[in-house]
Amino acid sequence: MDFLTKLFFYALIGTPLILFVPKNIKSYLNFFINFFIAVVTTCMVVIVFKEGPINYFLIDLSIIGTVHLKIDELSSIFILVINFTVITSSMYSVGYLKDRGNAGALSLHLFSFSLLHASMLLVCMSQDLLAFIVFWEIMSLCSFVQVIFESENPVNIKAALNYFIQMHINVVMLMIAVVWLYNKTGMQNFEALHFYFSSNPNFPLFLIFFVSFGMKAGFIPLHTWLPHADPAAPCPSAGLMSGAMIKLGIYGILRILTYVETDLLEIGIFIYVISMLTGLYGIIQAAIQKDIKKMLAYSSIENIGIIGMGVGLGVLGIAQKSQLITFMGFAGALMHVINHSLFKSLLFYTAGSVYIQTGTRQIDRLGGLMKRMPVTGVLFLIGSLAICGLPPFNGFVSEFLIYSGMMGLLHAEFSMDILELAALISLVLIGGMAIFAFTRAFGIMFLGTPRSEEAANATEVNTYMNIPNIIIVAAILAIGFAPGFFVKFISGAVSLYMPFEPSGIVIHQFDSISKVGLVSILFVIMMITIYVIRTLKVKSNSEVYGPTWGCGYTGSSDKLQYTGASYAGNFIHLIKPIVKVKTEFVNFEEKDLFPKSRPLSTESDDPIETKGIFSVVKKLTQSLSYFAKIQDGQTQHYILYAFLFITIMLLMTVFDVFTHI
Repeated sequence: MDFLTKLFFYALIGTPLILFVPKNIKSYLNFFINFFIAVVTTCMVVIVFKEGPINYFLIDLSIIGTVHLKIDELSSIFILVINFTVITSSMYSVGYLKDRGNAGALSLHLFSFSLLHASMLLVCMSQDLLAFIVFWEIMSLCSFVQVIFESENPVNIKAALNYFIQMHINVVMLMIAVVWLYNKTGMQNFEALHFYFSSNPNFPLFLIFFVSFGMKAGFIPLHTWLPHADPAAPCPSAGLMSGAMIKLGIYGILRILTYVETDLLEIGIFIYVISMLTGLYGIIQAAIQKDIKKMLAYSSIENIGIIGMGVGLGVLGIAQKSQLITFMGFAGALMHVINHSLFKSLLFYTAGSVYIQTGTRQIDRLGGLMKRMPVTGVLFLIGSLAICGLPPFNGFVSEFLIYSGMMGLLHAEFSMDILELAALISLVLIGGMAIFAFTRAFGIMFLGTPRSEEAANATEVNTYMNIPNIIIVAAILAIGFAPGFFVKFISGAVSLYMPFEPSGIVIHQFDSISKVGLVSILFVIMMITIYVIRTLKVKSNSEVYGPTWGCGYTGSSDKLQYTGASYAGNFIHLIKPIVKVKTEFVNFEEKDLFPKSRPLSTESDDPIETKGIFSVVKKLTQSLSYFAKIQDGQTQHYILYAFLFITIMLLMTVFDVFTHI
């Protein structure tokens, strides 16, 4: 273990080399360093699964003192998620960043990328809360550098500053929780939570931690940084941030829950309800976006909601003393952490390939890409099917676990049945709207005819950029075909929340999950058989190519196709009370026999951001403007302020105010 730990820190020492090597090999060196770190820390995880948790102590690290690093079953899962996503992201970056940015910007970007990898791993390992905050802050700063890479765009700068401010609010909330804990226990490590929760109400302190970690994860209404930061960051970084970094908010919540002892019912209901709202709100917003990266960002919020529903279900299982519900809830949540990291990074990478070849992220300016970028199209389609939770892909496995746990929670008591029914309806709606959103995105981007010259001239990206995507697809199918193996793999982490041996009911679920994989395999075999029979049947017939069937009339203009707004028109009408879509268009009048062309544009707002965050910021700015009047530049006024301050201090001394304070 000492040898592996030394190798890990030696690799960290080598990361500054990225700043000095020639530009054409920076991305390759970045991949090598991250691959080396991933291999070393994965070896540590293998030791954990063979021999149990491992510990390492860094002695006298500056003001922090002794830093205790520990890897257990829970942190191991997140370390593997981080490593796999970083490897695919850095591999994809080699092609994506080849001709982007100058040498200085690229150096800083890739250097911070490696530090981001290391800091995320150290967050998962740290057992001391002060060191945890330091690593958490390094992670936030490095991800800020990722967001601001294309700094020539003022929109990206605004998104990066928004992210920077909110992440520091996040750190402040984390520090408040740590100070509270230290004040009550005199300790500043995670073990202090055991002593605090055993003798104090659990929900208040948990709530402070949840606000901090929930902001990083993207729970509403703490999500407003995510739809701006992901579109601003380069696609490899967006895939890493959405696929792995935001999961550390989930890690923080899960880590705190390992120490919670009371208020389990209240905590479970709170997580359950906020997660339902997060999932529904995220997918509603995703379904109306025109920017593919912004759509994927909101989809990440939706999936955080699904993960949170699994966590809430697991906590309710503990409160109900139900092994089955506890296991299904936490297993479903952890499996969805893994699954989302796979299909979301795949979708961001394929969206990046489209952006590289067309120069646009606007869905309505694409179209017909399936003929021009067939490999990217198939990969995006697989990611879309997986994120919609359809078999035989991995998203179905985690949602099946959560569904099964929900069914187990029914018939507990009337109030819980009402909550469970609402959760089931929410998860069904989320799944249905996800299919709608990704059908819209894939159909408009890859089917039909090109809507712009950029789309018409697009070509497939080089094979090297598709290698990481193919690796991800292999992992997606592996989980879909062998879910029982992966559920058993995470069962060690789930056992942290089950202070009892798995019963026959839980063991029986492994068999049910394995049967899901068997059905998936049979389904794929059936589809391949049908395809082969069809191919042989039509082989003798000559192929004729023509325009797409258009109900008896085929127009030549690409404007006759569905746009994103027209495809979602009925959906937007149904959700008007929840979201606001602005439409700018001058209607035709009866007298306009030969109307002139006129523009049509639609823009959607995030009401939580515009009516909530922005209104608060506006009022705060207005209140601060009153203080600006004090700074009028008049010297005599500044002398008067100093005189008044001295007078107040003298009066407080005379009346002995300081002694009473």
